[in-house]
Order: sequence, then structure tokens, then C-alpha cells
Amino acid sequence: AVDRTVRSLTGPLFLIGHSCGSVAITQWLAGSPSGHVVGALLVAPADVEGPAAPDAIRGQAPLPLTPLPVRTHVVVGDDDVANDTVGDNPRGGEVERDLPVTTFVERLRDEVAAHT
Repeated sequence: AVDRTVRSLTGPLFLIGHSCGSVAITQWLAGSPSGHVVGALLVAPADVEGPAAPDAIRGQAPLPLTPLPVRTHVVVGDDDVANDTVGDNPRGGEVERDLPVTTFVERLRDEVAAHT
């Protein structure tokens, strides 16, 4: 579904997904990205590989282990009980805690504007 939707759109795209949608975007970016996707925002990605993952979402495993081809932001809460990886950053990248929402929105706006 991600591939069909992205290929039907034109112009620079910034993908946003929540929970299992974040996982779908990540898998798509790792496997068949389109040149006009310029970034992604993954909000509270589902931990589809974690021991507490419900059977209904385990089918989305495995998660890609390769770096994604576009700048990607991951937003999680420190108390997100559905994600066993909160606080971990095994794949590298920048971790920034307690970032004000207004600052985050400004950064996303600047990033999208840089590609338009």
C-alpha cells in the first residue's frame, strides 16, 4: 500500500506513520524507496519483534537492519510501554530528549522546505 500510494503522488514527500504504519514505512524505505521521498517521521513505532508484541502485529517482522536512505525522525515517549526499545539506540543516530514540540515542528518544516 505504501508503494502504490507514494508512486501515485508527485513532488517531494515526507512520510508520516504511527505504530504499525511506522513499521510499514520503514520496511518500504529499506526495500524500494522512491526518489521523491525526502524524509520520514515515525511516531511511536510498534515493537513488532518484542516479546510483548501481540500476535496481530508480529506478521510485520522483521524490521530492517540497514540504514534508511532518507533522514528519519523517530518520536517516542519515555513511558511507552508498548515499545521495549525506548531509551535504546542500537542502530546509531542522534537521540535528543525533552525536545519542545515547537522546536521539533520548526525543524521538520525547515527540512521539508529545503526540498521544495
